[in-house]
Amino acid sequence: MQRNYAIDQARFLAAAGVVWIHSLRSESLQPLKEVGRFAVPFFVILTILLTMQGVDRAPRRSLKEFITQKFQRLYLPMILWSVAYLLLKCMKIILQPNAPNDFPGISFLWGGTAYHLWFIPFMFAVCIATFMFRKMTLQTSGSIRGISWLLVITAFVIAFALPEFPLVHLDPGLEWMWRATPSALLGIALFNCSGTHASAFQLSPKMCVLACITGGLALLLSILEPDQLALQTIAGLMFFAMILNAPSQLESCNWLTQLGRLSMGIYFSHLLLVKVGEIVFNRFFLLHPEATDLLLFTGSLLGSIAIAYLLFRSEKTKWLVA
Repeated sequence: MQRNYAIDQARFLAAAGVVWIHSLRSESLQPLKEVGRFAVPFFVILTILLTMQGVDRAPRRSLKEFITQKFQRLYLPMILWSVAYLLLKCMKIILQPNAPNDFPGISFLWGGTAYHLWFIPFMFAVCIATFMFRKMTLQTSGSIRGISWLLVITAFVIAFALPEFPLVHLDPGLEWMWRATPSALLGIALFNCSGTHASAFQLSPKMCVLACITGGLALLLSILEPDQLALQTIAGLMFFAMILNAPSQLESCNWLTQLGRLSMGIYFSHLLLVKVGEIVFNRFFLLHPEATDLLLFTGSLLGSIAIAYLLFRSEKTKWLVA
């Protein structure tokens, strides 16, 4: 598949959406968190597509080799960033001894030391499941479209009928994994049925407009009715469809493409800046809650871009952010 620069640019927009979600604290802006909820479904579906394309390019690659690479690519950076967040929690005890603080136990394995890090173990599992499913598809002579439709039905049941499955409330990280599962099931089913070549995703102009309208309506409805899993999944899927059909003019936005390649570093580092910003504002400044939220978002996004860029420049630290 020829490189689509719009995908890199969309990665940055999605990473900014994650920062937006984690920056809002004020009651009046809480519903607007939903604007960024498209990010997780988008990242999940995109990762599944890239994993399947990797299997198609190298069908003889073993599962052991794949797991080893993904562990180095995902889990090792998470461990290092978890140490950074652990140090921040220790500093918070000193500066704000009365503020809420949590230190994970065994949940570190699937959630790291900060609540947003649940996404890394989830993506590790999704990549392995996708790899195995794609290998099975290529090695099986008969059609397994029936399995794909079963995945679609399961995704819709989770998204629409069982969004608050009670067992997952045992741990917040597992709850968020459950909420991201429909996107993973839909992604695997979609690419297994359509293939992974670029031509399989070309939409007519009318269909692109329809995807844009559908995604926009899903975001608007999610603001009016927050925390709706089905709406978040639809928004992410429609955003993905629009990006794969983005106009070629976006290729000229080289600066946005470069920012997109820092999206992993933005994701890993931004919550450090959000938490530090909270400590600073609570201790030294008295601002309106809405102004604090907007300053937290702007400062955290710009600061995480700077951290990711500095780490990206060195070959010794590049693996932490890219």
